[in-house]
Amino acid sequence: PESTPAQGNNSTISTFTVDIQSGYQDWAALRILNEEQRQWAPDDELLVKQVTDQLSLALENARLFQEAQKFKLGIDRTDNAVFITDPNGIIQYINPGFEKVYGFTSEESLGKTPRILKSGLITDAQYKHFWDRLLSGGTVTGEIINKTKDGRLVSISGTNSPILDENGKILGFLSVHQDITERKKSEEALAKSEADLRALFSAMEDIVLVYDRDGRYVRIAPTNPSRLIKPPEELLGKTVREVLPQETADKFLEAIRQTLESNEPTQLEYDMQVENEVYWFLAKLTKLDENNVFWVARDITERKKSEETIRRRNEYLAASAEISKLVTSTLDLNTIFARTVNLINERFRFYHAGIFIVEETGFNAALREATGEAGKEMKARKHTLQINDKSIVGKVTLDGQAVIVNDVTTSPTHRFNPLLPETRAEAALPLRIGSRIIGAIDIQSKEVNAFTEDDIAVLQTLSDQVAVAIDNARSFELSQQAVMEMRELDRMKSQFLANMSHELRTPLNSIIGFSRVIIKGIDGPVTELQQQDLTAIYNSGQHLLGLINDVLDLSKIEAGKMELAFDEVNIADITNSVLSTMTGLIKDKPIQLQRNIQPDLPTVRADAIRIRQVMINLLSNAAKFTDEGSINVEVGLKRGTAGRNEVCVSVTDTGPGIAEQDQAKLFQPFSQVDDSPTRKTGGTGLGLSICQHIVNMHGGKIWVESEVGRGSTFHFTLPLFRKEHESAVDGSNKVVLAIDDDMQVIGLYERYLHPQGYQVIPLTDPSQAVERVKQIRPFAVTLDIMMPGIDGWQVLDNLKGDPDTRNIPVIICSIVEELEKGFNLGATDYLVKPILEEDLVNALDRLNTDGSIRDVLVIDDNPDDLRLIGKILTDDGRYKPMLAEGGRVGWDIISSGKPPHAVILDLFMPEMDGFKILENMQASEKLRDIPVIVISGMELTTEQKQQLNEFGQRLLSKGSFNEKELLTSIQRSLERVHT
Repeated sequence: PESTPAQGNNSTISTFTVDIQSGYQDWAALRILNEEQRQWAPDDELLVKQVTDQLSLALENARLFQEAQKFKLGIDRTDNAVFITDPNGIIQYINPGFEKVYGFTSEESLGKTPRILKSGLITDAQYKHFWDRLLSGGTVTGEIINKTKDGRLVSISGTNSPILDENGKILGFLSVHQDITERKKSEEALAKSEADLRALFSAMEDIVLVYDRDGRYVRIAPTNPSRLIKPPEELLGKTVREVLPQETADKFLEAIRQTLESNEPTQLEYDMQVENEVYWFLAKLTKLDENNVFWVARDITERKKSEETIRRRNEYLAASAEISKLVTSTLDLNTIFARTVNLINERFRFYHAGIFIVEETGFNAALREATGEAGKEMKARKHTLQINDKSIVGKVTLDGQAVIVNDVTTSPTHRFNPLLPETRAEAALPLRIGSRIIGAIDIQSKEVNAFTEDDIAVLQTLSDQVAVAIDNARSFELSQQAVMEMRELDRMKSQFLANMSHELRTPLNSIIGFSRVIIKGIDGPVTELQQQDLTAIYNSGQHLLGLINDVLDLSKIEAGKMELAFDEVNIADITNSVLSTMTGLIKDKPIQLQRNIQPDLPTVRADAIRIRQVMINLLSNAAKFTDEGSINVEVGLKRGTAGRNEVCVSVTDTGPGIAEQDQAKLFQPFSQVDDSPTRKTGGTGLGLSICQHIVNMHGGKIWVESEVGRGSTFHFTLPLFRKEHESAVDGSNKVVLAIDDDMQVIGLYERYLHPQGYQVIPLTDPSQAVERVKQIRPFAVTLDIMMPGIDGWQVLDNLKGDPDTRNIPVIICSIVEELEKGFNLGATDYLVKPILEEDLVNALDRLNTDGSIRDVLVIDDNPDDLRLIGKILTDDGRYKPMLAEGGRVGWDIISSGKPPHAVILDLFMPEMDGFKILENMQASEKLRDIPVIVISGMELTTEQKQQLNEFGQRLLSKGSFNEKELLTSIQRSLERVHT
């Protein structure tokens, strides 16, 4: 207590101030004022103290109540389970969250212990540790598994604390439980996912990285560290520029930049040296965020090695195919040898290549061709190697197995050649024909280990091809020699027959003629006995003359020199005439000669003399083998195999008949059914063979029907004679097959070409082109290239790919009548590669009927094809080839002051193709009449077919010819090939 003046109140003489405390803090103060001077007694102080203590307690209780209300409100609003137990663990209070977490209501919980939450998953030792901690005044936090009212197990994150009084005595326990079941499930799922990912990474061979924008290693997955340029711990935090070569680092940074800027995945293929070995990778980059990319790189080293192996193998196979083409395009041995070694040397890039051929003695292998100056020198020295195991070539030709020496310094079989001092590896491959070894190909390289298994496999295939080519060439040489010998024999035979014909016919004419004169009594009367003798002489002379004629006819047939004079022939007249002359043959036999000739028979197309010869032969045979009965000749119409009517002549006799096994002999030269020395009838066995050839040359056929004991019937057919507009086409007619899907266009051709002497046969179905050409054999075909279904280019390939139609010229042209315009390809003929000597020369000969073609320009971008065609023309002797490698060079020659007489042109060439040259020539009046033979591959690629079609469309759209000009150009082309 104090006695001091109170500020602001002059009447206050003394004051008494006491602090009011709440807890351990001063909360307020009580001041007692007195207007009089007063001495405060201890009792006063005690009284005030009692009042202030009561007031402090009331205020503290009010404060605690407010705080308790706030705490309860917070507890009631939380989703966590909160409960309070007394010191014995009896639950005294639960909040609403307790029911939400565990499902127990207040009625079900209060008065119970927390054992109602026990899951059975907590051990007694864990419970003991829990209570020991609480009872010692400590707080227990952690995770536990409890059980709800409905038996579910829940994961709980709990905090358990003792409630202490001011003396530290335990008044109870407060527990706060948070349900973390879903979080635990998520954590478990995440943990499993991470474990799976770690397992996946561990199993992956790919490299998985995260790079930032600067190319810094941010993360490295534990996948395949053996393919990293450095261990992961040495890479993290560094940039690619710090650890990779500059070129590789630049590629990485560019790929990272592109991925971040485009937001699209990026792929990068790169190689990297790891531990002294080069690996190839294919990386896929994906954007993670604005600053990082996810990088997955797969090791593709084995794939790259396989690709490289395939590439090299394809190169080898392509080279092998080229060599195969070369060795099959010629039968000249020297050419085969030279081209083979040169191509091996050029394509495979070896140091030296040579071909050895086993000599006839079988002791040595002689060098026939080799590359380079060393090869020339060895050929000049006539280099040979003994067939033994003292040399690589000798061992190969001895054993027939390939020998590979990849390091000649370690091989005792390699023989050092001073002309080839740089040889480091050598391989030799046998040239085999079956089990026969005809030689070897020797290949040498400047590099050790130059020959791989793939190399040898390809080279052995090549060697086998070369061996076949050599064998074919040798066989061709032998066949050519045999042909020459046969031609000489044929010439000698022809000369002999010509001499014998003259030498035999001259005396026979005298014998037959003079005996006939004497028989007729021109020189005076003769006795009956003399007449019999002279008749025998006359008949024998006639028989001998018939034999001579048969032999000469057969000789002509075999030589292909029998010629027929076709004309319109009345077969009934010939039959009656022959029957009249045959009466004398049966006058001494009881045989009736009958005829059955259909009236009003149409005429036939035949050589009357030769048909008469056939009928006489058949009737003579019938009279010869028939002793009694009848001989019947029947002539009438029948339907042929092609659906057309034809005349059929049948000769039936009542002779002994012919067994089925003997009928096949009848039409063979010098063959008879009864060839025994005791046969009753004579003859050479040539008659029916000659008859068959004559009938076949007429386009008919001859056959026999016979049964032993019942006689025989010989039939032969002849085609009817047709007027010019419906006649069968032969080489003497100017027949043109017009292939076009538009009959109006074909009508244009016919109207224009018919007055010029051409017969136009239409064909609107291009799929029947080959079959129709074979039937009518035109000397030229006009072909529209723009047809539905099968286009003209395909038809052209089909015609040129068939041996029976390939030599018929094809004029490629198109016309659109309503537009009055069209185009002509400008080529007189079309050939396909590989060019055969016979096809090329025949095509030129068809154009050169007047002998005006001498200079022939060959335009091709393939130098090998140029050389082949040039050699063919040079060997022919009539043509002088000019070779132009490429279209530009060829056009310069054509457009020069002295153009060639004819052009052989490849269509598909770079820089300036054949289409442009044809287009330029057609545009020039001076050049458009130069004959052109187009050459191209048999199988056109899709691009080439497209190029052909575009060329046709371009010319058609430009209208390079109007209708009249086009038809005139077609006529000029036809005139060139008309022979």
